[in-house]
Amino acid sequence: MTQIYEVEFASSQDAILQENNTMNQEKQTIEQSLKRLEKIVEELNARDVDVEEGLKKFKEGVELVKICRNRLGEAENEFKKLQAELTVDSNKEYVDNEV
Repeated sequence: MTQIYEVEFASSQDAILQENNTMNQEKQTIEQSLKRLEKIVEELNARDVDVEEGLKKFKEGVELVKICRNRLGEAENEFKKLQAELTVDSNKEYVDNEV
């Protein structure tokens, strides 16, 4: 019975650590994520990369790419929203000046 609790506790700890790692990655700026991606590519291009370590780094790189894409998408949406606000404001000024 003790072993079951230990396994469940270890699994819970792993899940918490993974969630904290994801949250830390999400707080990174795009620039920081890109720098880390460059570092991962350099490390993966090294001839003496261990398979398990290489897979771990590759997974980290995939997560960083996802984060960057998400952030860039959010930025693009924000730019579009601001541009739409400018268009609405410009149209309103034009109508106000017509009256």
